[in-house]
Amino acid sequence: MAKICVIEKKHYKPLSYFLANFKIKSATKIVRSESFWYSRFDLWWENNPAFSESEVRGLILENNGKIVGFIGCIPSYFQLSGEQIIVYNETTWRVDKKFRGIDSINMVLKLLDYTKESLHFRAGGRADARAMQAWLGFENIYPKEQIRLYYVILDLWNIILYKFPSVAINKYYKSLFHPIIILYQLIIKVLMNITSSNYEVRIINNADNSFDELWEVTRTHVNNTNVRTSEVLNWYCSNKGTTNNIIFGCYQENKLLGYLLCTCEDGDNIFKRITVVDFWGYMGDDQIVNSLLKGLLKYGAENNYDLVNLPAFHKSIKKFCKKYIIHRSCMLMEYKAKKEVLSKITNDSSYFSYLHGDNGLF
Repeated sequence: MAKICVIEKKHYKPLSYFLANFKIKSATKIVRSESFWYSRFDLWWENNPAFSESEVRGLILENNGKIVGFIGCIPSYFQLSGEQIIVYNETTWRVDKKFRGIDSINMVLKLLDYTKESLHFRAGGRADARAMQAWLGFENIYPKEQIRLYYVILDLWNIILYKFPSVAINKYYKSLFHPIIILYQLIIKVLMNITSSNYEVRIINNADNSFDELWEVTRTHVNNTNVRTSEVLNWYCSNKGTTNNIIFGCYQENKLLGYLLCTCEDGDNIFKRITVVDFWGYMGDDQIVNSLLKGLLKYGAENNYDLVNLPAFHKSIKKFCKKYIIHRSCMLMEYKAKKEVLSKITNDSSYFSYLHGDNGLF
């Protein structure tokens, strides 16, 4: 009979083996090694400033001493009604087919019981999983309307080859697409150049005290949002975090005005893309986000990225993105909490970016 256990350090080795050998359908066909999963355990728990041994790492499902299921839990800092608390981000729900059903649902229920005094976030998920989340009482972070994800394609030819590999060996299609690609690249270049950029944009290797100063000054602009101290940002972006995350800082002389936190994907089996997951700063100044996004697109073009994803979770990002017409609904973002916590969260007093669930932590 299968049993649910709380994850301890002693489980890291068998858990990394289970996850590395778990068969999952993926468009990217990326193989995650045991060492990769060990690095995630370090990121999610061992090096996480919000984690302590009193927090739950997640749960495993065991059968006859063998791990057959896993659901992870990543604690993070959050500001609720102006006070810093710890919230929980669900990640990597994996269960062997033989044990799906009541056992896998019980894992989720038990994890929700551990996190019931705070906010429990999750991002994305398959349609059947989303139906279960609705049954469990999860709510959409953006209830009024689904935010849009805008695509800025920097290398149209690579995107075409990724979607339609046979095009590469067909001379007719090559000749057909060539003038279209040339025209498209020209349009993108013009759109990038006409965007005003009043401030300097720098790539940040290490978030310093200026990020703490910016957070202290701006945190009162909303009651409910992620905590954005230098400690948290460096967790995301240093060797203790995911080294494929990058921060773009916006400056007037040496004063930090705002920043973008982005994830970069450039594995062998996928096209190179950058996704904006967070924007923070003096957000009433549209020139800050204009400067940051122009700097981001310039960086993407100069470093041979194929695609930049811009989720319009802030009105100034949406305003910038309107000229880039390719877009779709963003992935689903959900949270669950008891009524006393939910009563403190309203759209007018809250700011949710793309940095929930395990976004930016994988």
